[in-house]
Amino acid sequence: MSLSENLSKIIIIDFGSQFTQLIARRIREFGVFSEIISHKKINSSKLSKANIGGIILSGGPLNVYENIESLALQQLPKYQIAL
Repeated sequence: MSLSENLSKIIIIDFGSQFTQLIARRIREFGVFSEIISHKKINSSKLSKANIGGIILSGGPLNVYENIESLALQQLPKYQIAL
């Protein structure tokens, strides 16, 4: 078991935003572990195993019009994690 699995962390799901790295850096400046995951690589097992304190969805304006059919993203509300 790695150290990152034991820490309470913030997951940033990246939909192609220019500011994802900046968001992660600002969170780390507060002393909170953050992890960036591409929306294409996210799965429900990764979300259920992790000790997640919150999730940030980071995307650009064109992502509003895309139809993203990810089972893991559709199941986010069942985890009862702050979005």
